[in-house]
Amino acid sequence: MASEKKRFTETQKMAGVAVPERRPSRPPIPREELDDEPTSADEPATASMIPPMSIPPESIRSDEVEFHVIRDHHTSTGPRRTWRAIEVWTRHHIYGIDSQMICFEIIDRATGKPEADHAMLGSRLGGGRRREKDFVRYAYPLPLPGMAAMFTRGRKHGYTSAVDRVVVRVRVLQARPDDALPSWDEVASRWNPAKR
Repeated sequence: MASEKKRFTETQKMAGVAVPERRPSRPPIPREELDDEPTSADEPATASMIPPMSIPPESIRSDEVEFHVIRDHHTSTGPRRTWRAIEVWTRHHIYGIDSQMICFEIIDRATGKPEADHAMLGSRLGGGRRREKDFVRYAYPLPLPGMAAMFTRGRKHGYTSAVDRVVVRVRVLQARPDDALPSWDEVASRWNPAKR
């Protein structure tokens, strides 16, 4: 029985059978590209960029989720901003997600300005969903291009229009050893002595 299982799991190249070539990677979506489709809750995704489950693993593109490494120098001065760890791009919006998977920023792609009153602000990214004719496909923890991004707040769920891009932004911080840790005076000055 064990030898039978092993026989079926080994990959063998058959003579006379053509091996399919890998698809070339998609070119990145230009940042200047504007869209005319509004993002709304419960709207099904319409783009068909997700490969069917019957395609063998070697044909799944690795560029569906982009990884960007941002190198930064530590400075102890200046305001601290929430790090945009993940970007989810739809036709109209760029959703800024922090390292806790919370949507803290939504930018209108047409104007480049943040939308302070968007319904998805403060909600948690829960992955992606794509409705097919006979089934629903989910991706977790990130949506894939062609899926609708799913955001949750408590028991409520909201969905975007079809996702164009998913960017994971990895931050590499460089600091000198003296700058990395605050001095004892800086740490002690943050506390008020307790009165007894």
